[in-house]
Amino acid sequence: MTKRLMWMLILLVGIASICVLAQEAQMQLPQGTMVRLGFGETNDARYSPNGEYLAVGTSIGIELRDAKTLKLLRFFQGHTGSVSSVAFFQNGMTLAS
Repeated sequence: MTKRLMWMLILLVGIASICVLAQEAQMQLPQGTMVRLGFGETNDARYSPNGEYLAVGTSIGIELRDAKTLKLLRFFQGHTGSVSSVAFFQNGMTLAS
C-alpha cells in the first residue's frame, strides 16, 4: 500500500470517528431533553427483559445503552441497510435485528 493511500485511509477513518462523536454530543437539544437517541434515523427501541439495557435500531446500526443512564455502551454496525427492528431473546443476552 502506498503512503498516500495509507494516509487517505487514516484520514477517512478519522473523519468518520469525528462524525460519530459529533452525533453523540448533546448539542442544541430542545430544553428539557436528556439525551439524543439514535445515530441517523431512529426506527425501533426495545428494553431487555430485565430492564437493564435499551437497544435502539437506527438507519446506520444498533445502539446498546444502559437503560437507567442512557449511556451508550456499544454501537453495532454491519447491516447492509437500515435496522428496522430490534428484539431481545428472553435470556436477555441475545439481541436480534
